[in-house]
Amino acid sequence: MFKIIITMKRKPGITREEFIEYYNNNHLPYTARVLTEGTPRPTLHRRNFVTTDDPFLAVVGENRAVNDDPPVDAFTEIYFESRSEAMAMFSDFFDPVRFDGIREDEANFVDLESIRFFAVEVAEYDRVSERERVAGSVTQFE
Repeated sequence: MFKIIITMKRKPGITREEFIEYYNNNHLPYTARVLTEGTPRPTLHRRNFVTTDDPFLAVVGENRAVNDDPPVDAFTEIYFESRSEAMAMFSDFFDPVRFDGIREDEANFVDLESIRFFAVEVAEYDRVSERERVAGSVTQFE
C-alpha cells in the first residue's frame, strides 16, 4: 500500500460548508471524469475537514488547539495499491491536457498556493492482546 496526504486551505471568501460541498460534489467528480480511462485509481480517497469548535479542543489546551483560522482546512488521504499506481495516476493528473482544467476547478474553492503533497509511511497502533498486557511485554496506552 502507498499513501499520500494532500493539505489545502480554502479560498478566501468562501465558508467551510461551501468548501466541503464543492470539494465533495464538484471537484472529485470532475477530476474522476477528466482522468484517462484505464489510469489507476485510488483504493481510498478520504477527506478530513478541520473543525475549530469541537469540545475536544478544550481538553488539549490553548497552545495546542486549532484556533478560528487553521493553517489548513483539509487533510486528504489517498491510498493506492502501490507507489507505481500513484505515480501513474498523478502523471495523468498533472499532464497539461488535464491539469489546466483541474487547476481552474481548484481555483473555485482552494487557495492554490496552499496545496501541499506528502508521501507518508503509515504506522498504526492497535490495542494489544490481553495476554501481551498481562505478560508486561508492551506499554499500555489506555
